[in-house]
Amino acid sequence: MSDLRRRGFNTLKTVVKRLQVRDPHDEQTRWRTVSEITNYTCAGALSTFELRGKEIHLDLPVVVPEFTLRISGTDVRGVSVNESVLTPVSTRRAFASGRARASGRNQAR
Repeated sequence: MSDLRRRGFNTLKTVVKRLQVRDPHDEQTRWRTVSEITNYTCAGALSTFELRGKEIHLDLPVVVPEFTLRISGTDVRGVSVNESVLTPVSTRRAFASGRARASGRNQAR
């Protein structure tokens, strides 16, 4: 392994260790493959949403696991994707496909 590659690999190991210290339960860090990042980017670019009262309705032609969306400036009471209502959860650890998580003032109720 060349010195440059070794240095890069050591830097990656340092980043991984620091992330493990800051986020030991993997509540904020999600590791993704390149293809997952590509699918996630496509889903974001092709998605549309509509605010109906205090509910957000998403149309996602490309569905990916753990798709995230940050919304501010409104009090969100519910989220649906392709007309399926998502189950609200209160922690990042419980967040998964089919669930919605609100944080801060925009808690889903």
